[in-house]
Amino acid sequence: MEGSGPILASRYWPLGPNGTLIMQRPDPAKRSQILDTAARLFASRPFHEVKLDEIAARARIGKGTVYVYFSRKEDLYISRVHEALCRLIDEMRAELATAAGDARTRLTLVIGKLVDFAYGFPDLFELLRAGLPLADKRLLEKRAELAHAVEDVVRHGVRRGELDDLHPELTAQYMLAFLRVAMLHRPAGTSSSTLKQHMLRVLGSGLFCAHTPKARKKARR
Repeated sequence: MEGSGPILASRYWPLGPNGTLIMQRPDPAKRSQILDTAARLFASRPFHEVKLDEIAARARIGKGTVYVYFSRKEDLYISRVHEALCRLIDEMRAELATAAGDARTRLTLVIGKLVDFAYGFPDLFELLRAGLPLADKRLLEKRAELAHAVEDVVRHGVRRGELDDLHPELTAQYMLAFLRVAMLHRPAGTSSSTLKQHMLRVLGSGLFCAHTPKARKKARR
C-alpha cells in the first residue's frame, strides 16, 4: 500500500510564500483522465505492479494532483470498480428492456455481462481475498443493486413458468458468489466464453423448465 495522500502531497504540491500548500481545485475532466489512465494500467499488469508515480506520468500530471482526487492506490482502484459497476448495471437494464422475454435469453445476457465485468477486473477477487477494503458504502449499495437486478430476471422467468425457483433472492446471491469462486479458482486459460457457457449450463440444470409446474403437468399427459 502506498503512503497516505495528505503526508505525501507536501512533497509534490507547490508551496506558497508562507510555506503553506497551494491546494488544487478538483476538475472532473482531470479525475476522468486519471481513472482512464489507471484503468489501462490495471488491465495490463497485476495491481501490485502499478504505481501511482506511473499513473501520474502516463496521465501527464504531477503525482500530487492524483492525491487531489484519490488518497491512495486502493482508493483509485475502488473508484474505478464503482464506476464500472454503475455502467454494468445501466447497460444490463437497458439491454434487458429490449431483450426477448424468455428466461434463457435473459439469463444468458445477465451471465454474459457479469463475466465480462469480472474479466475486465482480473485482480479484483484476489484483492478482495487479500483484504482490499471494499466495505465502501458506494460499492455495497451497487452490489445490492446488482443482486436485485439479477433477482428480477429470475423472478421474471418464474412468472412466465419457465423457471422453478422459490427463492430468487438467494439465487441472485449464488450467481454472484459462483462468479467470484470461478474467478479465484478457475483453471489457467479458462476463457470468458467457457465460463459463460458453464454458468448457464449449471444454473439451467437447477432452474429450467424440466422442473416447472407447467412442464411437470405436460409430462404427466
